[in-house]
Amino acid sequence: MTTIRLSLLMLLVTTTRVTNASDFCEHSNTNQLVWNEAFVAALHAFHGTTRASLFGRDELLVEQALTGLGGPPDRIRTLSEGLVMASACRADSCTEKAAVVLSCPDTIEAVGVLHYRCGSADDWQVCPDEPVLSVYLHRQPGSRIASDALKAWAINSVPKARLPLSYDYRDQFNELQDPPPDPGAGALR
Repeated sequence: MTTIRLSLLMLLVTTTRVTNASDFCEHSNTNQLVWNEAFVAALHAFHGTTRASLFGRDELLVEQALTGLGGPPDRIRTLSEGLVMASACRADSCTEKAAVVLSCPDTIEAVGVLHYRCGSADDWQVCPDEPVLSVYLHRQPGSRIASDALKAWAINSVPKARLPLSYDYRDQFNELQDPPPDPGAGALR
């Protein structure tokens, strides 16, 4: 009887820990992360009421990121220096995707949205032949590990016939930024 109670208690503790986890890095796939209310709140805090034209015209950036993260999930991948990356594709439009790089246990370092456009930024329209990775970095000058991981993920996500991929670096509030500096660039002269 004691063994059964202990087993039930361990199951309850494990279930509570996963469903209410404030450690985003404990999840094994992106859907589990997106279902975590603390993560959704952190993403809302990261982007605030910022708007952008990625999957749609002038919509809340946080909602577009959640749309990209909410479809068929990928497994959460471990990067270096305590970082992990979660990614997924947009439901019913899997060429459009989103990814988030997290610093464990609960800090959003960067968000990447893979979308398609053509024409000028003022004249938004769907253009499935021109992929763009918009990278939203938490800190300036930004994490090189986070931006490199997002770039590698996007390159491997875009059908080869649609390459090259262009990059758009922004701060978390959608202000255009320079890409993170390459620490080895100054060594070569």
